Amino acid sequence: MPEKLILGRYRPVSRIGSGGFAEVSLAWDTRLQRRVAIKSLKLDEETAAMVEGADDVSAYDLDRIPGLAEARTAAMFQDPNIAGVLDFGVKDGFAYFIMEYVDGITLADLLAEFQDYITLDVVAAVFAGVAHALDVAHANQVLHLDIKPGNILINHQGEVKVTDFGLAELSGSSGFSKATGGTIGYMPLEQMRLEPLDARCDEWALASVVYEMLTGHNPFLADDLVAAQAAIEQADILLPSICRPELDEEADEVIFYALDPEKGERYDSVADFAEELQPFLGNIRRGTRQLAHLVGEAKDDCREGEEEEEAVMASRGGKIPGLASVGRAGKLLSSDTFIRILGAVSCGLLAYLAFEGNLWLEGLPVFALPIALAVLCVAGYALPHLGALLCMVALAAAFASQASYFCAVLAAVPAIAWWVMLGRRGIDEAAIMTAPASLGSFGCAAVSPLAGGLNLNVKQALGNTAASLCLAVVLATLSSQQIAGWDILTVFPSAASRFNGSDQVLFSMVVQPGFWITAASWLLATGVVALFSGEGGMVRRSLGLVAGAALLAAGSVANMYLSSAGAVFVPPISEILVFVSVVAISFAYCIARPHRG
Repeated sequence: MPEKLILGRYRPVSRIGSGGFAEVSLAWDTRLQRRVAIKSLKLDEETAAMVEGADDVSAYDLDRIPGLAEARTAAMFQDPNIAGVLDFGVKDGFAYFIMEYVDGITLADLLAEFQDYITLDVVAAVFAGVAHALDVAHANQVLHLDIKPGNILINHQGEVKVTDFGLAELSGSSGFSKATGGTIGYMPLEQMRLEPLDARCDEWALASVVYEMLTGHNPFLADDLVAAQAAIEQADILLPSICRPELDEEADEVIFYALDPEKGERYDSVADFAEELQPFLGNIRRGTRQLAHLVGEAKDDCREGEEEEEAVMASRGGKIPGLASVGRAGKLLSSDTFIRILGAVSCGLLAYLAFEGNLWLEGLPVFALPIALAVLCVAGYALPHLGALLCMVALAAAFASQASYFCAVLAAVPAIAWWVMLGRRGIDEAAIMTAPASLGSFGCAAVSPLAGGLNLNVKQALGNTAASLCLAVVLATLSSQQIAGWDILTVFPSAASRFNGSDQVLFSMVVQPGFWITAASWLLATGVVALFSGEGGMVRRSLGLVAGAALLAAGSVANMYLSSAGAVFVPPISEILVFVSVVAISFAYCIARPHRG
């Protein structure tokens, strides 16, 4: 018996899915030897009888044949971010829509299964792909009208493709008409009210998708159109930057501008929306690589059966290789605990120094200081940025209480500026900025410029390192007079007396050329590491780390040479071991924490 082919050409392989009145199957094109996706729609008896035996479908049948309008509209586009349309045919009571087969998963599947791995880089890659696809469609006078996670495909290369132009509206001489459908949660008010539409309709839908990717939920979902309209008009929407501390607050305004209920208040085009939002998201190339990891994990390409999959995942501890987990609040979970512990330790040390050195606190009850110390340690763990700010202000108060006003200003003013401009956005910034308190207690304060460069973009990294440098300097006035670290064993037994005369120590430090060389090496190292890390790959990040470490080493050698009047330029073995520790800690951070700038 001869093999039955769809349209005499396509061999069915497997069923992919179904939705509405259509079923989608994977098929093999026997002529061109390639895989295709076929959407099949059963025709009603009248339509089937009308086209039975016809070789083609003429223009006046457009409204009678399901899928024909979609095929003709989507076939207009040849773009890597739009799933291509290959053919259309009607036979045996079915309309067949032959599409490019995208071997991957939908964004809906990605959000359902891997929400904890949606980094800003991933958001950037998806947003860029969909925005470009819509820009192409709008340039061809076509509205999509059903942008949603289920219509956004991601293949094994991490490429984003928009599909399903089933509701697409092609502009005529009188412009666009009214929509006849859509998906609740991704439809603006004008689409639900059957009002005339334009490109701002797709813009709103894209903003809704981006909001869902950033926050983990869609506040506009509802059971019916009435409830959906109320959700758009009355919803108390959470700021994306609260869910994602690494997201600049200005991005909130951009997203809400595109989500405005009144289309006249939105951006004029998707291109304008993309131009405003893209700079606040992550790196597109890096996000594409992460998407490829996620699709590969979802499709299980290299596994043989579910039992092997479970064994492999168990051996990995549930982690996906190459990706750090991101929680719904935007916090990195794979090494989150260690970063928070570092922040808590730093806050604890700073708080102890501040309370011991503050003469204004001498009259307080004996139990007050331990309680305050415990509170700041907890703040350093739960809210590292707030704990860091409070401890720095407390440290400044201790200096001021002993008339070391320059040190007080150097401790407080940069810390407040850091918190307002950068520190309150994430836990990494706080842990890195306060690292001179914990890691610097044994000479490893130089981890701050290296780790800051690995984690942040150039501007952010320089700001974070500048604040960290100021902390390292004021701590150095208590004992070592070296930016590289303070001597905890010397300071702690006599912490109360160490703050007295700190301004004089500060003045003696800043007049030394070596001081400025070391400070400059910190900032240069941070900038170089951040520049290398901006493209994301582990090789580039490692090279940047090596280059940054070399700059720090050069600064240390120059400092030693000048301070010894040219007598010494080779560091002692103890300092070499400390420097090796700095690099080792920084490499560990490089592996554990992906670049977020």
